[in-house]
This record gives sequence, C-alpha cells and structure tokens, in this order.
Amino acid sequence: MSYIISVGAGKNQFPLIKRLCQKDHKVVAFDINNHAPAKEYCYFFNSISTWDYKEAIQWLHSLKLTYSGVGCFSYGNALITQHKIARAFNLPGAVKEETLRLNNKLSLREVLTKHQLSSIEEYVVPSVDLKNIKLKSNKYIIKPVDGVSSRDIRVQAAQEINEFFTQVREDSPVIIQEFINGDEYRIATIIQDRKIKFFALLSKVNLKKTNFTGRLAPTKEKKWAKNLLGELIDKFSIENAVMKIDCIKANDRIEIIEIDFGIAGDYFETFSAPLWYGYNYIDHYIEFILGNPLPDFNSEVLTVKCFDYIYNIGKNPYKIDYKVIEEKLCEEFMDFQIIKTRKDGENGLYPQSNLDALFGLLHNKYYLPHEKINRQMNQLLKG
Repeated sequence: MSYIISVGAGKNQFPLIKRLCQKDHKVVAFDINNHAPAKEYCYFFNSISTWDYKEAIQWLHSLKLTYSGVGCFSYGNALITQHKIARAFNLPGAVKEETLRLNNKLSLREVLTKHQLSSIEEYVVPSVDLKNIKLKSNKYIIKPVDGVSSRDIRVQAAQEINEFFTQVREDSPVIIQEFINGDEYRIATIIQDRKIKFFALLSKVNLKKTNFTGRLAPTKEKKWAKNLLGELIDKFSIENAVMKIDCIKANDRIEIIEIDFGIAGDYFETFSAPLWYGYNYIDHYIEFILGNPLPDFNSEVLTVKCFDYIYNIGKNPYKIDYKVIEEKLCEEFMDFQIIKTRKDGENGLYPQSNLDALFGLLHNKYYLPHEKINRQMNQLLKG
C-alpha cells in the first residue's frame, strides 16, 4: 500500500488527489479548510495550514506511516512546505535549501545577481532608504513581498516613488523593481537527474492596464529559453525539480521575474498541457514525486489554441451562469472550451487579482488580441 502526502486538499489539489486515488494510492492530506473539496478522497486528513510545515511534519510523523511521495498543486509557502516534508521524510523531488531561496521574493534577486543571471534594479523598502539612492529608471513596479496572484501591484513614475514609500510599514515590506518594457513568457518544466524531461514555453499577456494574467499561449521552442533553463540547472545544481519561471525578454536582455518550484498553474496541468502538447501532466507528475524515471518528451505544439481569462471590466457585478455563458459563446466560437473558475450564482466583480476572472476560455481565435476578446465577451454576456 502506497501512502502519498498531499499539501492541501482544495480546488487546485482536487485533480491530483482524485487521480492518485484512481491509481490506488492512499492520500494523506492536510488543509486549513476542514471542508476542503478533496477531503472525501483522503485516507487521512487533518485541518492544518499548508503554510505550517512544522505542525504538518509533526502530524505526519504521528501517523507512523511509510510515505512514498509528496505532491502540491498550490503555490507560495505551500511549496516550501512540500519541500520541507520531502526532506524530512527523504522523499523524491526535494530541492536543496539553498536552491529553494530562488522561490523567495526577498532573496531571488540577490541570488540571481550573484550568479550573473540578473541586472534588474530592485530594492526592498523600508529595508532600503530610497532617499539615499539615485533611481536609474523612469518607471517602477511596486509589489508586496508576501503578495499572491498579482494583487496590489502597481506601476509608478520614479518621481513619485519617495513620497509613496513614506507610508510603508516595517511589518508590510514592498519590492520596488525597475519596469521593463518587453515580451513576457512562462517556462514550465520538469527536471529529473539534471535532464529536462518536459519543457514548454508560453507567451503571457496581461489584462490591459493591469498585471493580471490575461492570455497564455504555446510558442515554438525558443533557444534562449532553453539556454536560460540550462544555466539555472548548472549554476544551482538542480537535480530534480518541477519549475515555473516567469520572465521578460526585451531585445537581448532577459530578466527572470519569478521562480516557483511547482507546477505552471493557470490550469496548465489539467487542460493546456494535454491539449497543446498531448502531455498527461498529472500522471507524469505523480511518477516524478514517486521517484520513477520519466520518459524523454518532445514538447512540440500540437494546436494553436490559446487560453484566455475573461474578466468583468464593467462597474456592475456579473452573476455567473455557465449555461448562459456557453450559449452566448456558441454565437462567437466554433471551437472552444470553458474552464470554470467560479461557482454558478457567484458575482464577478471588477478584478483585484488573477483570482477574480469570470472564467477561463480555450479557443482558436488566437489572432485576436486578449483585450479585444475580453471586451467582446463583456459586451456579449451583458448584452
């Protein structure tokens, strides 16, 4: 009997836990939500925060079980918990503590700069007094250190920066980062025994005038992206890892914005990877966390469909009704798939983060920009 640990049992984790059960594994999970959607599939469950790795490890020890792997389809501190557990029980896929610093917004730039992988101008306030620094750029991105889903991110002109940061508290530090005008990309990869077993490069477009993800679409393999990944593997001696890397390319300059030692998210594992690449991401992920060898995979793009998040850009709430949404979409698309991000009856408000999308949409009108698709959907649904 194989016991697999799941960090979380919420909506994100549901596809993984369900598939583990289908493959006859016993799932041992914890989640702060005692009514987590995937709880019913768990062999053992406890109401523990996915951020609290110490309590989780203590509970897992108390069960006196032999574990075969640990998985996580969440993000942020839940990923730290996953790797802490992997090291505590000597499970496959654990990332070294030093390398895991790349997952931390506070130390990411320091580590990348040390290894000559970044030249971006960045400061952490109030740790740094900006009055004593001559800013080099015209515009800066401001984001909270502990922020998730692009919430509370803003862009400000350099001359407004000092006035803004007189309001920053010691207990809520923020990052000020040079604004780079370039093309955004996401790298999704699985590395095993220092070899790239899966690689996908996605173009990323934001909802207009925000930093919220608007569109993800597969691009043909770019040499620069694989070279960048190769540098990370070499310089940080990455043996085994599942990684998501968000970066910006501006001419010959490439800057890594964020690294997660976890899945690519945005429904990539459940919808996009099988559609775009014919890749059963979840099954391969399960083999990875069990330490089983993965086959080499030629990540060629099979379809040109793109994934769009549709946001409410009006002032009034929009009540979710997926039956109506599907009927309306049939008027505009011959070939599409709806990804339900909310529940029927919920009110979709003007977005404050990535999590506020009305729904996700896989479609083949890739030649139309996200801004136009999103505006058309708002007119269609509210017409």
